Amino acid sequence: MEKKKRLFTLTNDQCIVIASAFCFLIMAGRGMDTSIYNTLQPFIIEYFGTSLTQTSLFSTAESIGHLLINAVIMRLADRFNKSNALAGLVLALAAVMLGIGSAPTMGLFVFLKFLQGMLSPFMDNVCTGYTSDLHTKNRGTSVGSLFMLFSLAAALMPSYNTLIVDTLGKPWYFSYRGVGIYLLLLGLLFVVCFRFLFPLPDTPFTDQAKMREKKKLSILEMFRNGNMRALFVANVTMSFYNFFSQMLPTYFYMTNAEVYDTATRGLIATASSFGRLASRILYVPMSRKVDTTWYLRFQAIACTVLNGVSFFIDDPKVWIATMFLSGLLSGSSYTARTVLTCEEYPEYSSSACAATSLAQGIASLVATPLMSFIADKISFTLAMLIPIGFGCATYLVFRFMYHPKRELQQT
Repeated sequence: MEKKKRLFTLTNDQCIVIASAFCFLIMAGRGMDTSIYNTLQPFIIEYFGTSLTQTSLFSTAESIGHLLINAVIMRLADRFNKSNALAGLVLALAAVMLGIGSAPTMGLFVFLKFLQGMLSPFMDNVCTGYTSDLHTKNRGTSVGSLFMLFSLAAALMPSYNTLIVDTLGKPWYFSYRGVGIYLLLLGLLFVVCFRFLFPLPDTPFTDQAKMREKKKLSILEMFRNGNMRALFVANVTMSFYNFFSQMLPTYFYMTNAEVYDTATRGLIATASSFGRLASRILYVPMSRKVDTTWYLRFQAIACTVLNGVSFFIDDPKVWIATMFLSGLLSGSSYTARTVLTCEEYPEYSSSACAATSLAQGIASLVATPLMSFIADKISFTLAMLIPIGFGCATYLVFRFMYHPKRELQQT
């Protein structure tokens, strides 16, 4: 495969290092994109004057976008140049974030959340798949490091939002402007580097485009794989469980805003984010010594207990401690499930990840409006307790449905 001439001539290993660095910075932007909304949600509700049920429309629009794009990713993600796709997705998401930062009307905000729901998981998927392609021999370490950067950025967002809204006194949408500018500059730099300065790195799958044209991995074939079905179900249960952390700042704001003021809510969210960050830092060495399936079972049970205890005690200090521990235990869950997914179909890493992510889109489409309706019309506490049960269900998935490859080989 003949490469186009670039300004600098580098070895393939050097090109891999540069491409990996961009993947890490892009995934940091993905962490910002993921975490920015949760702590800003109370201000967004106040800005638009919506109820909880009406507010669920924002997340529903994002979930619909997520669902639609994953159906496309499964068919196309491994059939085009991932580096080019990644650059385009970063610039497109930058435009969306800057659009939200322009103080949109409610209708435009819903539309932009829909676009965000399409672009964010696509960027996440391609970035993860590209990193997996670049580091086939140490996939667990590289993907674990990738999500460590994701967690670091997500951990900083509550403090960033507090700085923008409380310290500087700016409207909530200024937070989106900052993230949009970061993604815009990063995307432009990525294009300049690999369009003009450096050659793209070769990966083990660089020359497989013709093979993929002949051999297609169908969705039905993918779901005949029992482990893929288990990972699909696990993403469903975790999607319901994630509603807990997503709505926790709003729960505090709606039920006891005097005790859980903006600074306290931000501190709890930051504790959870730093717990997830620590988890992903520890995942890299842990993945070499601890069985991934055992870890997924343990964290599901432990987090269920921690979240339940927090509700019964209901004290800010307890919430800070338990949310940090919950983040520490569960922070690498998504990373672990992604690694397991890539191991099932390493040559179709993006398509396989999209298949399991499709479950998340479907579940979110149901979970967010359902839980918001329960919170609005019945009980906010009940709406927060139901997702904890889904965390426990994740244990059952990895205990009875998923079978590690070594177990299959033994049988």
